[in-house]
Amino acid sequence: MAWYLTEQTRLAIRQDDLVLLDLVQGTYACLSGAGAALGRVTEAAEVCGSDPDLAAILIDAGALSDAPPPSLKKLVLPSLPRRDLTAVPRSPPQPPDLAALARAWAAMAHRYRGRSFAAILAAAQDDGREPAATPSARAQALANAFQVLRPWIPFQGLCLYRSFLLRDALRRRGEAAWWVFGVQTWPFEAHCWLQIGDVVLDDAAERVAAYTPILAV
Repeated sequence: MAWYLTEQTRLAIRQDDLVLLDLVQGTYACLSGAGAALGRVTEAAEVCGSDPDLAAILIDAGALSDAPPPSLKKLVLPSLPRRDLTAVPRSPPQPPDLAALARAWAAMAHRYRGRSFAAILAAAQDDGREPAATPSARAQALANAFQVLRPWIPFQGLCLYRSFLLRDALRRRGEAAWWVFGVQTWPFEAHCWLQIGDVVLDDAAERVAAYTPILAV
């Protein structure tokens, strides 16, 4: 039997564990040992599973439905990145990149600070541009400029803040990137990063390889 994710829920199977993400609250739930009970999720948000009792519990919790969501877009999860920009020589930031980063940082006051997780995701929704198959020289230069400036950026340890800021700056320079959220269990941890193709822009490929993607916007 098939069930469907609701518009507010995303799901990931990590080994034997089932992880749910509530897009409204920004909270995660991990069901240990339930990974085999619900199988893969299709691009149409269909969840192929074999445990109707678990599905009934998740339907009551608002995570699943027995009908397709009316307005959910196709679910896309890019493959984990295999490369990063650590080997790319870093040059001094150029004026256009500095301007894009400054405008993005100024916009954080009304697009990020004090906003709910749902509002942050809504503010980050793409404008119809698909990320390229590989990062352009301009995207790499901006990502490298961001890394050079990171020590002076407030809240640099928060991956959500960092990725939101860089993604906004990239869009101001005409570049689209996937904003990917991933999870790991035992111990549980959530993380997010930006990637274009198989290249992670704001992290190390070795680090993000430890996570299972659950959401990409």
